[in-house]
Amino acid sequence: MHNAYQGLGKPALALDVYKEYVLVRDSIKSEDNKQEILRQQMQYDFDKKEAAAQAEQEKKDVMATQELRRQKLLRNGFMGGFTLVALFAGVFFFQRNRISKEKARSEELLLNILPAEVAEELKAKGEAEAKLISDVTVLFTDFKGFTAMSEQVSPKALVHDLHECFSAFDAIMEKHGIEKIKTIGDAYMAAGGLPTPNNTHAQDVIWPLSKCATSSLKEKRGRSRPGYPTSRSASASIPGPW
Repeated sequence: MHNAYQGLGKPALALDVYKEYVLVRDSIKSEDNKQEILRQQMQYDFDKKEAAAQAEQEKKDVMATQELRRQKLLRNGFMGGFTLVALFAGVFFFQRNRISKEKARSEELLLNILPAEVAEELKAKGEAEAKLISDVTVLFTDFKGFTAMSEQVSPKALVHDLHECFSAFDAIMEKHGIEKIKTIGDAYMAAGGLPTPNNTHAQDVIWPLSKCATSSLKEKRGRSRPGYPTSRSASASIPGPW
């Protein structure tokens, strides 16, 4: 319209139209500028919030990683401690079982060489008080011709035969309540009236004497074969007081 008014020779109207155009144009530009500024402000606020959220998430991730690491250390420490405790417990039980076995073996050895009453006193006090038992019956056995036989039989066979006889004697003594004292070579020594005194010790020894002789005779018969020397046991009981 500005050009049209200029062509019609109306410069004043043309100027007014141009001014209005400039005002409208500037107004549109100003609105566009405001919209751009608002958009940029909103973008800035969004970026700021996004950065804050990302920073917060990274902080949480770091804390979560640290917590996982701490829990892993605690778990590893617990497992290590549990393993160590289990190891110590295993060693403790192994040592305790070994000590128990050694103790049982020691007690068995004590009972093999000492009366049960004396062995218990020795374990309880560390020593056994000597006691005088004046009235006992002592039993002796040995093998007649043992020296001559030992020259003709191998040591292994000789020890085997003695072990069989003495094992049979041990069973007889235990059955009749006779206390075995010791063996000396081919001699076997036991006593009635020990460790607890009694008035029947002489009678108590009579039956074991006859059974020892019978057992020895069976052993002799079992070994009787051509070329194998034989011997027989000689037994005696000596009643007290001593």
